[in-house]
Amino acid sequence: MFLDFNSSVVQDYFCRNYEPNPLQFGSIRLYLLGETHCGVDNYQNPHRQNFFEITYVVKGKGKIKGKNEFFEAGQDDLFISVPGEEHDIISDPENPLWFTGIGLLIEHNPANPGDEMDTIVRRLSNSENPICNARHDIYPLIVLLFNEFLFGGDYSSRVVQSLLEQILIYVYRSFFEKVIKKSFKSGIERPDNDVVYTTMNYIDVNCLHIHSLTEVSDRMGYSYNYLSGLFSKTTGMSLHAYYLKSKMTAAGKYLRQGKSVTDVSELLGYQSVQSFSRVFKKHQMSPPSSFTTRKQKK
Repeated sequence: MFLDFNSSVVQDYFCRNYEPNPLQFGSIRLYLLGETHCGVDNYQNPHRQNFFEITYVVKGKGKIKGKNEFFEAGQDDLFISVPGEEHDIISDPENPLWFTGIGLLIEHNPANPGDEMDTIVRRLSNSENPICNARHDIYPLIVLLFNEFLFGGDYSSRVVQSLLEQILIYVYRSFFEKVIKKSFKSGIERPDNDVVYTTMNYIDVNCLHIHSLTEVSDRMGYSYNYLSGLFSKTTGMSLHAYYLKSKMTAAGKYLRQGKSVTDVSELLGYQSVQSFSRVFKKHQMSPPSSFTTRKQKK
């Protein structure tokens, strides 16, 4: 298992466990997708790994076990765990780990022995050192992957397959290629990007439970004014606008699933259906009732 921490302080902000019935995306069988924020005195029970797993450290520090020894891990580190070996994670109580995990196996196809994903996973599995610092902005891809599972849409399986393959390729490059870290946007330092993408992910996963944007800035460890300014500078969108966009995306998903406009309005914390409908129409360019109508027509 993954994320089997003893302490109840651990918070799984996103977790999808598909073992023993993995999801198939091309040649990739997905067993696990998750993100965890550790609290104080948290550790994972040692267990035998059942699948290939990529751990990416978003923030904090700690120790991760692989190849029968513990390795120090910190922000932006990637760690590879392979089937059959003992896996364990210990979080630093003063600077707790915040990490993501992707567990998968590649389906071997005799008709396509040269499958690139199979080659990548095999070479990563045989790497002498299971840990390295990410040399690419991998976290934004992980955020997109989480969002796809949360909200989905047309051609979702193709999007998920593409994101998983991109993540595997960038992890491969981080381990085996000499690449200089570059920001996606010139003039912006990568640490700022990390803060912004982490903020976006937190909002997307928790938008239904956020009562004030100061909760977000407190979680990120910054003042609201600083985080809001940084977010606007990096994305060209205000923090409040992104929060509303995330809520309306979630609203559209629930409406398409068959929930009533009234139920969705209450779920998102609006005091009246009229207020919710006004905001929804502004963001989605159509009233929420049209989404329920589409569902009925299908």
